[in-house]
Amino acid sequence: MCGILGYANLNASNNLPRQLLNAALTTLRHRGPDGEGEWMNENVYLGHRRLSIIDLSSAARQPFTSGSGGCHLTYNGEIYNFRSLAADLSLKTQSDTEVLVEGYEKFGVGYFLRLKGIYAFGLVDSRQSKLLLYRDSAGIKPLYYAKVGQEFAFASEIKALRKIFGTKLTTNKRAIESYLKLGYIPEPDTIYNEIAALNPGCLLTLDLKDFSIREMQLFRYSFQYENSFSFNENKEQTDYLLRQAAFRNLVADVNVNLALSGGIDSSLLSYYLRDYGVDKAITIKFGEDAYNEVPTATEFANHLKLSHVVADITDSSQLDLLNKLLFHFDQPFADSSLIPFYFLCREGARHSKVLIGGDGGDEIHNGYLTHRVFPLLSVLQRNWLVKRTSALAMAGHSLLAPHLARFILKYNSLIKTGNRQELLSQLVSWFPASQRQYPILPFIKPFSFQPVFEDSAKTELSDAAYVQAYLFEQRMRSDYLRKADMMSMINGLEYRVPMLDEDLVSFSLTVPSTQKTSLRKSKLMLRSIHSEYFPLPLSNLRKKGFSLPLDTWLGTKALNEIRTNLFNSKGIVKDYIDLEYLNLLFQTLTDKKLQRYSSRESAYQRILILHSLDQWNRNR
Repeated sequence: MCGILGYANLNASNNLPRQLLNAALTTLRHRGPDGEGEWMNENVYLGHRRLSIIDLSSAARQPFTSGSGGCHLTYNGEIYNFRSLAADLSLKTQSDTEVLVEGYEKFGVGYFLRLKGIYAFGLVDSRQSKLLLYRDSAGIKPLYYAKVGQEFAFASEIKALRKIFGTKLTTNKRAIESYLKLGYIPEPDTIYNEIAALNPGCLLTLDLKDFSIREMQLFRYSFQYENSFSFNENKEQTDYLLRQAAFRNLVADVNVNLALSGGIDSSLLSYYLRDYGVDKAITIKFGEDAYNEVPTATEFANHLKLSHVVADITDSSQLDLLNKLLFHFDQPFADSSLIPFYFLCREGARHSKVLIGGDGGDEIHNGYLTHRVFPLLSVLQRNWLVKRTSALAMAGHSLLAPHLARFILKYNSLIKTGNRQELLSQLVSWFPASQRQYPILPFIKPFSFQPVFEDSAKTELSDAAYVQAYLFEQRMRSDYLRKADMMSMINGLEYRVPMLDEDLVSFSLTVPSTQKTSLRKSKLMLRSIHSEYFPLPLSNLRKKGFSLPLDTWLGTKALNEIRTNLFNSKGIVKDYIDLEYLNLLFQTLTDKKLQRYSSRESAYQRILILHSLDQWNRNR
């Protein structure tokens, strides 16, 4: 895994800003501590920071030039099937890098569809005077680009592009509105108008003669088709593809370890990986029992006779660490699980350069409550009798316990939404524009309604497929995968996700939703497979989110500092959020009457969203 950078200037005339580009490449050093390389001609520059995983020799260093001298590549990631692809090529190294560039030279852009792995790359084709960008089909590895006037640049992280373009970048206010709803900025948008994330499976071509840009979608997963196989037939094929994905992800010339939680996905992978020689599992531990997955993970590890490393999370500078991690994202980001993920990767890096995790299993096999709730709410939304009943329930909500009152308030708001897009927006938004979580609304002025998930190709999907598309294409990519990439790479660690193997995903998305989830239980098929290899009680565990007790971890002193900053008259938060509402958020942490509108955990999450926006504004 590496850091990549590229720059082109139509009017460079042998005068590329070399010092500035060197400084931009240095911002990516954490992604590749094992080496640095550069290539350039009169108006194009490629830079690379290397984390050596496959072919550790200097022969595989990048940027890599093809044998003909016609193509030059800077590449981040791994091509897991590179050895089988190499059979069609004449090569000088044992690296997947050479397979990629020589394969393109021989077969053209169609060759990219044969790649299986996690990757993002920039390739200069001097023969055709073109720069090509491409990214893996699930968006596991990041790739950002910007075109400002006669300058074009791309990089693994936004910070490198900020170094190049500086004050030429302007704030994307639409992205801020999306962020306030979701706690992350949905790709392809970023916090800057000039910078975009390349869509997964999308080929971007920059013509180096006239600087024109063309984008072409080479591949995109489909959510429109459900197969007609029985549960057992789909289960057998899923089991086979899971084993194949686990084996494929072991391609490396360094040791590979496993991140083991107390959940179905990572423990199921541990079963397959153990058969291929992976015998070390890493789990992190919190002090509070409600967040501690160590006992269950230990049962999994003991059952498979794995060497089990438990890392106890303690840190004396919690707010300083949180702010450091938020700053690293280069734009507002507020998924609190970034903190335990950072500790997991920090521990993983002490044992090897590669860590395998179970991310993606929930998205392809309906592991979230949203998978179950959204289709039901969509039906209820269209039922007039339900709407009438909800009004009666609303009238008596003040007599209920706080958790029941919260349920009634949210339920009543959701079923009154006008359409499917609005329903999803209200369901997943932390600061929905119309839902009354408190007696007052959060925003100083109402935003014009914009769906959190908008795609004309999704209008014909069933409710179950529609919400799965949202969770896979948007939340996973823009939230969970970005968190995993940033927190692993800040520790110089490659994080692999077999559950997002191309063959496994393509098949799993065709499995009927009724075989994957019911109203009462999630991940029916994965649990059934899991029960073949583990004691049944371990296969029926209730899902825990990968989270931490934010309130106790931060502490009162840190929370008071956050409050002071948010109420600062110069802060960006005041441009969007009503200060009376903000005050209610902080009061909710101790006032049980207000907890009928919002739980303490939800109030903390909203405070984190605003804190991250404030920190970005202070450091930009």
